[in-house]
Amino acid sequence: MTHEGPENPAPGCVPAEAGGGLKVAGAASASAAHTVVEEVLEVEHAQPPISRPLLYVLVGLMVMMWTANYIVGKIAVREFGLWTLGGLRIEVAAAIMLALFLARRGAAGFRALRENWKVLGLLSLVGVVFNQMLFIAGLKYTSVAHASLIISLGPVFVLILARLHGLEQLSALKIAGMAISLAGLALLAGEHHNGSGPSLLGDLFTVAGSLAFAYYVILGKEVTPRFDSLSLNTFVYLLGAAVLLPVTIGGLAGGGLAQVTWKGWLAMGYMTVFCSVIAYLIFYFALHYVSATRLATLSYLQPPLATLLGLLFLKEQITPRLIAGAVIIFAGVYVTEKG
Repeated sequence: MTHEGPENPAPGCVPAEAGGGLKVAGAASASAAHTVVEEVLEVEHAQPPISRPLLYVLVGLMVMMWTANYIVGKIAVREFGLWTLGGLRIEVAAAIMLALFLARRGAAGFRALRENWKVLGLLSLVGVVFNQMLFIAGLKYTSVAHASLIISLGPVFVLILARLHGLEQLSALKIAGMAISLAGLALLAGEHHNGSGPSLLGDLFTVAGSLAFAYYVILGKEVTPRFDSLSLNTFVYLLGAAVLLPVTIGGLAGGGLAQVTWKGWLAMGYMTVFCSVIAYLIFYFALHYVSATRLATLSYLQPPLATLLGLLFLKEQITPRLIAGAVIIFAGVYVTEKG
């Protein structure tokens, strides 16, 4: 989001996956690799205003916030419904981002939005509206384990789209890694349970959401250098909120909140404040002192942690097929990034 930009290393929180995705899509030449190494060394030697142990505690909290979002999202979508939750969450997140933006930049900061509204609108459509709505739809119809594993395929999806746009050359090792990852995905998609649990429909929604975010990464590669993280996140959230405003108003007018309990409101508040705002403030703060590569690597802790939380809190099943699919997917992603 995030990658930035706005929710994959974070689920449905734009900029999260951008770190890993850009690592794959941006390593086409030796000169690019040399630049990445220099950047890593410079960032890792920068002195943060807090102690490094405390910095990594914050990063750990960030990973846990994004991981818990899978569980919390499951609870929230059951109470609000898909469209009401997605729309309301983006509207509230946009309001929070706007308040932060005005406090830091003032009204003069909107000049960049007026000058770049078309490309920012497209980024918002794929990175906020499609990505986040499809993430919630995926959570509604599939399991936490499946959703988190599919989202971990983000670097592979970025690589595929980068190749289609002529931005990346595929080595034999990368092609092999992609094939292994997709084989793991196919194995995962074949696991269906009666009643609650993973479903092909939910898996497809999650794949579509991850592809939307991958496209956001590709589109944002040329745009993001023009903006600081606060401005970019504010602009794409505001435009996404404008697109979804009719849906949100329709859900509210139709009595979509009548059945929501305090648990639902707490879940929605968590998704909005902790996942979409606080976790990303930590993410962008940490980027000044921890390399994007290292932060992206930490995001791979999310699927096993989310699966464990799904087992503990949602009574989801951990099956041999799930474990095999996870191992194959991670092996494929590893080979792809090493290629």
